[in-house]
Amino acid sequence: MVKITKRSVEAAARTGKEYFLWDDELRGFGLRVHPSGRKIYLAQFRAGGRIRRVNIGPHGPLTPDQARTEAMKHLSDVRLGSDPGAQRDRLRVAATMKAFGKRFLDEHVTSHCKPSTQYEYRRCVDLEGSKNYWSMYLGFDFGLLAC
Repeated sequence: MVKITKRSVEAAARTGKEYFLWDDELRGFGLRVHPSGRKIYLAQFRAGGRIRRVNIGPHGPLTPDQARTEAMKHLSDVRLGSDPGAQRDRLRVAATMKAFGKRFLDEHVTSHCKPSTQYEYRRCVDLEGSKNYWSMYLGFDFGLLAC
């Protein structure tokens, strides 16, 4: 274990296997070094009887001090009873804009709109479907919404 500083992060050499460097000062704050040489800051904690890791960000755009501050936020949230890993898991199963658009077309447009309006709505959804935000997670389960 070492204190994670810019010097120690840059000295971390790539090997054939993934490994971790853990910080001496802040328990649960570490650096993951991938075999490719990519370095990611992370926070590790135990929540709900499971060990969870939350990626904070890559080395380069983030300095070790910035990453340590983010790790403190995550770890303090855990101590207060929150689980950042569970929040991330909920977002993964949340609906996407694409699924929401499909449901809108299937359930609302077909039963409430004239054929010309249906055509136009489908055209808009198809055109916008190629944009980046189309795969964004909405952050909620739209199965709970009533059309």
